[in-house]
Amino acid sequence: MDTSNKPLQLASKLLKGIGGSTTRALACISLPNPVDTDCEIRDYRVLGSYNLLDTQTPTILIPGLPRVWQEPSLPLQLSPDHGYAFIDQNAWRCHESPLEPIFRSILVTQKLLGNNSFSLSGEQIDIVTDRNNMRKLNAMIRSMRSQEALAPNKNREFRIDARLAPNGRTLLLTRYSDQLRQMINPSDGSYGANFERATTIKRAPILISNNGKSGENEVSPCSYHRIAKYRLADLNLLVRYEVDAVQDDSPVDGLPTLEQQSLEQKTIETQNNSTLCHIVSGTLVSQDRVMELKSGKLKWTQIFPQLYFSQTPLLKTKVTMAEP
Repeated sequence: MDTSNKPLQLASKLLKGIGGSTTRALACISLPNPVDTDCEIRDYRVLGSYNLLDTQTPTILIPGLPRVWQEPSLPLQLSPDHGYAFIDQNAWRCHESPLEPIFRSILVTQKLLGNNSFSLSGEQIDIVTDRNNMRKLNAMIRSMRSQEALAPNKNREFRIDARLAPNGRTLLLTRYSDQLRQMINPSDGSYGANFERATTIKRAPILISNNGKSGENEVSPCSYHRIAKYRLADLNLLVRYEVDAVQDDSPVDGLPTLEQQSLEQKTIETQNNSTLCHIVSGTLVSQDRVMELKSGKLKWTQIFPQLYFSQTPLLKTKVTMAEP
């Protein structure tokens, strides 16, 4: 282990919010020798889910309303994406505590399922993280193993903020992006957002009380996220990931269907010492219905880790056919 005190030559954007003009390595760990053993995900369980809501006050919808896949009529013609696209919507809408929706959604979902004795502390979690962090670490390790050149703007330098939870056991890994959303121009040739709009059914807005005033507001559910617990390499992980869409089917037993939701359930709830609000609405979807949507150039070495770390079983892709 090299504990050199040489300053790290990092891109300035990665040092945003970190005190001091230079950052030194705490430790540089040499890559260990490969071990020929299986490293498989075991004991996979979905503990919660939620939508972010388009509100000024951070608010989530639990268990949430995912978009539903709708088989398109072919051939499907799409316009290029344009406008702002989120990179990390959790950090954008819940900037004070991007990880808090994880814990809130789990507690509320488990209560709705009738698991009143559920305790997250009893799950013995070692690491709480977003799937994106695991993908970055995986890409870095794969590049080092294969001796491939690391892309300067992607794999070579990235930042993950880490802190130890008050229980002294759990490591909290917070995703970091120097920009939380970006402008997409039609000339970029991106079709992902319009592919999703053309092939999925967006849930209708919900009605919520107008902060004690007369009348109600319509609020649109935004990105849909799920939280799974599983075991990987002898560690208990709690992993959050975004879901593009689900296959239409019956909901998980124990939770009300959309038709059974009443207006009284769509009132805003709060917790002490937190700015995050939540609304109980939606249903917990079974994992076998979850899907990822992809467009553009498809690289399996990039797609597989994304599907694997969330155990997403379905993949729908857009294939562009050249005009004759």
